[in-house]
Amino acid sequence: MAVIAMSAKEESVQVIYSYDPLDRHTHTKNSVDTRVQIFYRGDRVATELADDTVRTVFEAESAVLAQQTTKEGAQETMLIAHDDKRSPLLNLRANEAVPETTAYTAFGHSPVEKSTQRVLGFNGERPDKSSGFYLLGNGYRAFNTVLMRFNSPDNRSPFGEGGINAYAYCAGDPVNRTDPSGHSWMSLFKGIANLAGRQSPTMQNVGRYARVKTSGTQFKIYARSSVSAPFERIGRFPKRAGFTQENIIELANTHNAKMIARDQKILAKQAANQRRSAAAAARRTEVSNRMKSDPEVERLQWELAVAEGDIARAESAFRSRGGRLNHDNYFTPEENAAFARHTRVTDQLSRIREMHERNVRLLGDL
Repeated sequence: MAVIAMSAKEESVQVIYSYDPLDRHTHTKNSVDTRVQIFYRGDRVATELADDTVRTVFEAESAVLAQQTTKEGAQETMLIAHDDKRSPLLNLRANEAVPETTAYTAFGHSPVEKSTQRVLGFNGERPDKSSGFYLLGNGYRAFNTVLMRFNSPDNRSPFGEGGINAYAYCAGDPVNRTDPSGHSWMSLFKGIANLAGRQSPTMQNVGRYARVKTSGTQFKIYARSSVSAPFERIGRFPKRAGFTQENIIELANTHNAKMIARDQKILAKQAANQRRSAAAAARRTEVSNRMKSDPEVERLQWELAVAEGDIARAESAFRSRGGRLNHDNYFTPEENAAFARHTRVTDQLSRIREMHERNVRLLGDL
């Protein structure tokens, strides 16, 4: 967390900057109780939440497409056109016929009232609304577009990649260089060359469970676990690492084959379970039919019904005598005989059922 005192129009304003465990600037609060939260997609700012206003940036690959602003339930979408360094030049709102233009000096200075309406500014970086600086490296160092230099020295200077001048921005050449990390500049010509050589990404289906996305610099494999599930990226393979289209298609085919083999195994198991369930149901039906046609079973079931009636009367008499075993209350010999008859008849019926089940299984195995 950093606490910085700033002055604006001779009024002192205390601003508190908070950072997450990844050392990224994520929260700003000033003394007038204005709060700003910042959310990232990778290393780039994706959403800015300022009090009741939410601003979200939409990108495709490295291009900034639009910004959506939501306030008190109302939404406003603004299309964005930018230059080769991602600096927004034109903004077009849905209810406007003429786009709003923005110009920058070589070191990125532009009118403040315009930058406050956008999340991104010079070189596609987010300007800090409290100070007007660009906190490059997701909050590592503040770049001052008016002074055309950083406000603090680079910890990789003078002998590291930060260069001899610890405060310089892009080694004094902001037209041909950028410095998104706040540490070391990179050549814009390299980025232009990569952009010029980039081919439009193509998506190729590999069976039902895999897809391969091919661009000018890399391959991506997308896969899913079922035909109703969405595709998710499972791998990214740079071309400079030696990966070829054939390699990636083979990997995607391997995943697709595994999923198909899994489906076949599941279907085979389901079919086997259905066959076993049908066979078990058929055996139960046959046993039930044999039990119904067995005269001994019919006789025993009649005895069981009589025994159950005797038990019900015995339990009722026992409850009327107090319902608890003691020296004054116990089952009579006739009542005990009713329980014994019920147990004997139940055991006989169980043995007959087991006999019929064995016979049915033996017939099924023949």
